[in-house]
Amino acid sequence: MAVCCRRFVGRIVLTVLPPLMVHAAPALNVAPASLPVDVSDDVVVTVDGLASGDTVRLERYLDVNGNGLVDAGDLLVQSALVRDGGVALVDGQPDLSQPGDLDAGSLDGRIVTHFNRPGSPELGRIVGTYLIRVSSPTSAFASVLQTFALTSSADSRIIAGKVTTIASSPPAHALVCLLRKNGDSYDFLSGGIADATGNPASPRGLRLDLPDPQAPETRRIPLFGLRKDERVGRIAEEHALVEEAEAQEHWRLLYVAMTRAEEALFIGGALSSREKEPAEASWYARLQRLFGAGDWVEDPVWSGRLEWG
Repeated sequence: MAVCCRRFVGRIVLTVLPPLMVHAAPALNVAPASLPVDVSDDVVVTVDGLASGDTVRLERYLDVNGNGLVDAGDLLVQSALVRDGGVALVDGQPDLSQPGDLDAGSLDGRIVTHFNRPGSPELGRIVGTYLIRVSSPTSAFASVLQTFALTSSADSRIIAGKVTTIASSPPAHALVCLLRKNGDSYDFLSGGIADATGNPASPRGLRLDLPDPQAPETRRIPLFGLRKDERVGRIAEEHALVEEAEAQEHWRLLYVAMTRAEEALFIGGALSSREKEPAEASWYARLQRLFGAGDWVEDPVWSGRLEWG
């Protein structure tokens, strides 16, 4: 920050000037742009167009609300200072667990570094979109931003459910983690962000088991996921009952959320790479029917929002 002093008769006036950008913003590239959560490849970050020997701050955020901007609701996963030509050393050897310039010793105005995916903290291994931001600690250039996505694995086995608070209302952007017991501790396996744009009718979200004919009131037989053509007889009947119960619970929770919100209720979510719009039976799509095309309001964070009341 620069401070300019000008002398007037009998008093001093201080004028605060904005930081001076020394050069243009660098080019930022993140490769690959996405990875399945169960693939342990590193994510390579390349920063071009720096001054020789420049230092940058490299940050990785979990984009919790999915708006593509770093804001107060997002979670900082990792932050590190990386210098052009510099790398962390352990016993004289590059420490690949820490971000550093992979072409160490070359002052070329270019930084090639990486995020060590297997060694990432738990927040860095959750399915979702991440924001990679490069900025200057000395405000020498404007910050630049790129996205990176962790996608679901190809494994057909899933765990699905609904997240609610003690008051039975769904919290916004809840993080859900899958842990495996390991002795006296737990190992983190995976995680995701709950939202309100999913399809409650999706068969991938249903847990199906059958009452045991020998003890139908006290014992149930768990079933593996079945295709539609494999669900026949008692299994098809039970699937229809579970589907109906899931739908009723889905809309009951929306009623609870709308009637117990004290000041405001925010409905939002994120679309997968294969979705073009929220599922028809999602909270978002159902409530969007209350609005017209001209009801969108500009928003500095979300770019646009629909507001009732």
